[in-house]
Amino acid sequence: GLAQLNNASNALSQALNQQQQVIQNAFDGLSEHVNRSLVDIRTKYSSVGLTSTELNPAGFKSYVANLIAQFRQTVTNSVMIPAQTVVSGILAAMYDFYGKRQNSECAKQRAADLMQPRISVGRFADCLLANVPFVEKIAKVAQFSLKSAKNMVDAGISQLNYCSAGSINCTLVILNAWPSEYTVLIGALSNLQGIYPFYANPGIAINKQCASLLTIDIQDAIQAVRNSVSAC
Repeated sequence: GLAQLNNASNALSQALNQQQQVIQNAFDGLSEHVNRSLVDIRTKYSSVGLTSTELNPAGFKSYVANLIAQFRQTVTNSVMIPAQTVVSGILAAMYDFYGKRQNSECAKQRAADLMQPRISVGRFADCLLANVPFVEKIAKVAQFSLKSAKNMVDAGISQLNYCSAGSINCTLVILNAWPSEYTVLIGALSNLQGIYPFYANPGIAINKQCASLLTIDIQDAIQAVRNSVSAC
C-alpha cells in the first residue's frame, strides 16, 4: 500500500515538473518574440524614441514556480496526513490484537483482516493521481493565454503595414501608441496569473474530499475488524 502511494506521489510530482516547464517554455517564447519585435522596430524606426522595456520572464517564472510548489504542498499534505492517520490506526489495532490479546488465537486470526485491500493506504494513490488532469489543464490554459498575448503583439505591429513607406506621420501614430498598448499587454499577463488558481483549486478540493472519504471508509473497516475481535 505504501509503495503504491509513493509511486502515485512520484507520478504527480513528475507531472507537476513537466507542466511547469511547459508553461515556462511558453513564456520564454513570448518573451523572445516581444523583445525581438522591439529590437526590429527600434532598428527600422530609429528616429522614434520607443520607450517600452523588454519583457522580463523572471517575475512570471517565479510566480509559476510558487504556484506549482504551493499546489504540490497542499495536495501532498491533504493526502499524506490522513494516510498517516490511517497507518496509525492500523498499527494501533494490530498492537491491541497481538499485544493485549496474546493468548487469543481468535484475535490473531481476525487481525489478518487488517490486511484486506479495503484497509490499504494504497487507496489514497487515487487521490493524488486525480490531480494530474487539473495540472495539465493549467498548462494548456497558460499556453493558450501566452499564444493570445503573442497574437496581440503581432496585431499591434502589423498595423505598421497600413502606413506607406515614407509616411512618417502615419508611422508615428502607431509607434507613439505602442507604449500604452505594451502596458496593456503587461497588464493582461498580470491578470492571467489569477486564472491559473481558478483551474488548480477544483483539483485541490477534489483531492481533499477524496482523502476525507477514504479515511472515513478505512476507519470504518478497521472498526469492523475490532468489533469482530471483540466477539472472540
